[in-house]
Amino acid sequence: MTVKARAVVQGVQGFALTWYFEVPEPRVISPADGMLCSQNGSVLLAVEGIQSPYSVELNYDGGTSWSRIGGMQNPMFTYPITIPADAPITKRALLRVVDAAGQMAVSPHPFTIAPQPTDLAIEWPECGTSGWKLTWEGNTAATEGYVVLLADPDKGAEFRKIGGTHQPEFTVPDGAVNGIERPIFSVAAKVDDESYGKRSLGVLARYAAPVTLTSAQLPFVESFVKYPTRYFSVEHGENIGVKYEHVGYGDVAVGSNLFALACTGGFKEFNTDNYFDYARNAKNIGSMTMCDLDLTGIPAGQNVLLRITGQLVSSYSENNTTARMRVKAGKDSDQVLTSLSGVTENLATKFISDWCYLLPAGQKHRVVIEFAGRSSNDFLGVVSVSLENPESENAVALMYKENPKSGANLGVETVKLVLSNRCTNTLRNLVVKAYRGDKWVSQVEVDELRGMAYRDVNIDVDLSTEQPLGELIPLRFECVVDPLNPSRNGHLDYTVNSMGHVVVQGTTEWYQTMFGTVPRDPKIVTRVTGPTIYTDNGGALGNHTSDECSTLKFLPSDPSKKVRVRFLKFKTTDQRAQLIVFTSDITTSELDLSKGRIRDILMGDLVGDGTSSITYVSEAEDGGITFYFNSISDSENEGWIAEVDMVEPRNPLALVGAEATLMDVKGGEVGKVPVKVKINNRWDVPQKDVEVSVLQKGKFVLVETLPEVQPGVHEYTLTKKLKVPMANPIESVVTIEGDDTDARDNVDTIKATYDRYCF
Repeated sequence: MTVKARAVVQGVQGFALTWYFEVPEPRVISPADGMLCSQNGSVLLAVEGIQSPYSVELNYDGGTSWSRIGGMQNPMFTYPITIPADAPITKRALLRVVDAAGQMAVSPHPFTIAPQPTDLAIEWPECGTSGWKLTWEGNTAATEGYVVLLADPDKGAEFRKIGGTHQPEFTVPDGAVNGIERPIFSVAAKVDDESYGKRSLGVLARYAAPVTLTSAQLPFVESFVKYPTRYFSVEHGENIGVKYEHVGYGDVAVGSNLFALACTGGFKEFNTDNYFDYARNAKNIGSMTMCDLDLTGIPAGQNVLLRITGQLVSSYSENNTTARMRVKAGKDSDQVLTSLSGVTENLATKFISDWCYLLPAGQKHRVVIEFAGRSSNDFLGVVSVSLENPESENAVALMYKENPKSGANLGVETVKLVLSNRCTNTLRNLVVKAYRGDKWVSQVEVDELRGMAYRDVNIDVDLSTEQPLGELIPLRFECVVDPLNPSRNGHLDYTVNSMGHVVVQGTTEWYQTMFGTVPRDPKIVTRVTGPTIYTDNGGALGNHTSDECSTLKFLPSDPSKKVRVRFLKFKTTDQRAQLIVFTSDITTSELDLSKGRIRDILMGDLVGDGTSSITYVSEAEDGGITFYFNSISDSENEGWIAEVDMVEPRNPLALVGAEATLMDVKGGEVGKVPVKVKINNRWDVPQKDVEVSVLQKGKFVLVETLPEVQPGVHEYTLTKKLKVPMANPIESVVTIEGDDTDARDNVDTIKATYDRYCF
C-alpha cells in the first residue's frame, strides 16, 4: 500500500490499516417467532450463513429430539417446505439446518403447529339470532378440540372467543351477536388453554339486524351501502339470482348500491293465477325480510310511511304482468299491504318508482318484500327502503316527463308533465295550469290523486310565433293546493326557443347499440319555394350544439332554376365545428357525400358586423346545394343565419384544358410541377375571383384564386406548384369555381407528371 501525504508538520506521521471480514452467522429466519403452521401445510424456509448441501430437521418439544424432514443439495436458501402430516399439535416447534461443514442454525424462537379447520359454514333461520349452527370439516389432529371465534368488522374486526367444542359443529349461544350487524365467525384448533392454531377462513352471517325506531329517528334509510344488507334477510328459489350493483339513481347516499332479485328462467307449470303460490311457484319467488321492525317507540294510532324506491322490470316490453312485487307486514308478516295507490300487487314499469305504504305504529312488524318472476330477465331492483314520518298536509310537485322541445314552425304543442302527490292524503279536483309569459293559456284537471301517487299530465300550449327569426317564449306550469304556502304547490319554469318560419340544420340522433352509442345523420331534403331563412339547429336566437353530424340539401321547386344561399352571419368554434358546402351534384336519394366535390369549408368567425356576406349558387344539374355540419364536444357557438332563394342558371365559364408537367434533367427525387389551366370566359366582361383547385384522391392539394379572367380563351399558370415524385404520374382533378351555375364544364382530370427525360 502506498500513502501519498501532502505534508507532515513535524516528525514522522504514522498510519493504521485495519481489515474487517464480515462472515454471516448461520441462522434460521423462517419458520420462527410464533408463526402458525399446519400439518401437511406449506411454510417458507428462509436461512442464511449456511452452505449447501444441508439437511432440514424439525423438533416438536423445544429442542430435545430432532427428525429429518428433507435437505437441499443446491445453493437455495429460500423455498417452501411441507410440515409432516403426522406432526403433533405443539407451540414449541423448532427447525434447524446442518450443512456439510458442520455449521448449524436453529429457529431463535419456537413456532406453532396445529391443523387449520376448513369448509366452515353456518346455518340459521330466516329471522332471529337463535339456533345458529356452525359446521366444519373435522380433523383427527385436533386432539385438544376447537375454539369458536367472533368478530365485528364495523368495530375493528378483532376476533374474540365465544366458546369451544371437541366436535366439528357448534351452536352459537343466544345473544352472542347482539349489537353486531355483520358478525364474522371463524374456528381454530386448540393448542392449550391459552393458544390456538391458524384460524379457518371466516364466514359472514347474513342476518337481518333488528331495527328499533322512534319518531325522532325518522327517516331511516337502507340504500345498501354495506354488503350484505344489514337489515334484510334474503331468501330465494333456484330460479332467482341475487346481485348488488353500484347505482347513481336519485337522492341516495354516496356508495349506495342497487339490490336486485333477478329471474333466471321460467317453467311451464308456473301458476299465473297466483304468482305468490309458494306450493307451485317457489323456485321463481324471492324475498327480502326486515325481521324485527320495532315501532313501539312511536305512539299507537300514528302511522309510519314505508317507501320502497326501485324498478320492477318485465322481460317482455309488451307485457308488464310477468314480474310482480308485493309487501307484507304485521307481527308475523301475515298482512298483505295495499299501497297508497290502492294496489296490492305491483306490475312492471319502465321507470324508477316509489311504492308507498302506511305501517301502524305502536307495534312490531316483520316486513317482507316479495318478488315473483315468470320469465328469464324479469327482475326487481331496489334502490332504497325508507321509513319516514308521513306528510299529512296537502302538498304536490310537478316535473317534466320530457322537456318541452324548441324548434322551427312550432304550433300548438303537447307538453308532458308528471304530477306527484307528496302527502299521504288522497287529493281531488286538482288543476294544472299553463302560462305563456304572464298569460294563462290552458289547463288540465285531475279528478283524483291518491297519497304519494303520481299521474302523467299532458297539456297543450300554443308555441307559435309571428317573429321572422323566432322568439324565446317563457313557460310556467303550476298546481296550487295551498295558496298560503307556496312550498306545498307544484311549479315549473321553462324557456322554449320558438325559431320561427325558418329551415334549421338537422340535429343528430344518438342510438345505443352493442358497440356503444352511435350517431345517426338525420339527412334532410327540403324544397325551396321562395325566399326563406336557413340557420343552425339552435335557430337565430340559440347556439348550435356539440357532437353533431347532419346533412341538409336544398332543392329548387322550379327545376329550371338554381338554389342560392347567402350567409349574413357565420360564427362557429374554430377547429371544433365546421359547415361543408357542396354546390355540385349530390344524389338526393342517398345524400352520399363521399362522391361529392367540396366547394368550401366554413369554420370560425367569418361573417358578421363589418364583414361581407358569403354567397353560393348551385352548380349541380338538379339545382341543389348540400350542407354537412360537423361539430365535436364543447363547440357550442352562435352558428349562422343565411338567406335562401332561387336564381336563373348561368354558365359564363368553362375549363377547356389543364396541364401539370415538368422535365428537369438536374431535378431531385421530387419535382415542383407548375399547373396551367385554359379557361373560356363566354361573357364580354371579366369574371372576378375565379378559384382553381387541384384534388388528388379526393383531397385538396392546391387552391389558388385568379383575381380576374378576361373574356375569351386564356391560359393561366398558377403561382403554386404540385409536388410529384419522379417517374410516378399522379391522377389529379382540376376544377374552377366562379359566378357559374353549371359545373359540368368546370372539371378536367389530368396526370401530374415529372421526369428527368423527355416525355
